[in-house]
Amino acid sequence: MNFLIGYLVGIWYAYKRLRMWGMLYFIVLVFGVLLSLPFMHVMGNAIGNSLETQKLLTGFDHTVYRDFINVANSQLQVISSQIRLVIPFFILLFVFLTGGILKSFDEMDKAWNRRDFWGNCSRYFWRIFRTFLLFFSIQLLVAALVYIPFFTWITKNLNNVANEKTFFLIGFFLIFFHLLVMTFLATVSDYTKIRLVKENRTAVLKESWDTFKWVRDYFRRTYPLYLLNAFTVVLLVLIYWGIEAKIGMVSTFTIFIMFVVQQGFIFLRLGTKLMDLASASAMYDDILNRGVKGEPPLVIAPLNTTSPELETEEKTPISTSPPLDLTIEDSDERVGDDEENNGDEALTIEL
Repeated sequence: MNFLIGYLVGIWYAYKRLRMWGMLYFIVLVFGVLLSLPFMHVMGNAIGNSLETQKLLTGFDHTVYRDFINVANSQLQVISSQIRLVIPFFILLFVFLTGGILKSFDEMDKAWNRRDFWGNCSRYFWRIFRTFLLFFSIQLLVAALVYIPFFTWITKNLNNVANEKTFFLIGFFLIFFHLLVMTFLATVSDYTKIRLVKENRTAVLKESWDTFKWVRDYFRRTYPLYLLNAFTVVLLVLIYWGIEAKIGMVSTFTIFIMFVVQQGFIFLRLGTKLMDLASASAMYDDILNRGVKGEPPLVIAPLNTTSPELETEEKTPISTSPPLDLTIEDSDERVGDDEENNGDEALTIEL
């Protein structure tokens, strides 16, 4: 299948795993509520019932912001340190869930249940975590190789360039190049995780290199599929920004509406991640000519051009015996021949 069909299959797989999708949304919701409670407590103590917060409904107000920072600076520093610890924990949680998600898409012929999901999460965690660390390190290395020489060149030639257009063009080209490399590495990372789960392998470095060559060989099917999923995320973000700019948060009702919109955005954003992994899993199976797990590869029989009217249920095997003489024999000789041939036909016409 091409990448467009793979994209649609990913949507269908994500829909078939709606229970898993809902459970992941609930986990993110609980995580977000627990993270927001300390900040709400700080806001209540610092601002209280002050009417100054009403100014924020019409837009950003620097005076209110500075007053809030001055009053709650020490408490905000504590929350900031907590957030710096929570973000790695959230990333680790998603890495933990990835194994269960990929295995559930590998077993689309089976009904989904929570027990198997959590078991697969723990089973594949270590190999998925090592894959994450490997490609995260590679991404940092690529970013350093792209941008450090650029900023070094800027600092040395800041006064020697006629205008800023040169910096802009070089910077635009480097960002575009980095995005291409970054998305390609992300594609290799996803398919490496899929191979580790589907093939039940543990050699992360070997599988990463083999997957790199595999994605390179099937570049026209794997990389456009990843870009299409990435474009879906960008489109979803742009739609959210458009709704936010249109509605705004200037009253209690619009704040409630935007809260509902934000939860819908989070739910769909989780769906796009599931679509990404599901479509990649389906594309991997299709390239390897697999159907549902456990079935043999599909074999396409050659086209039969014989007219249906001339087909019979059982075809008579073609005789390889030499042609018989069609001369008429005496009845006694024919009886003898019949006995010698064990009841075979006495008269055969060769076509």
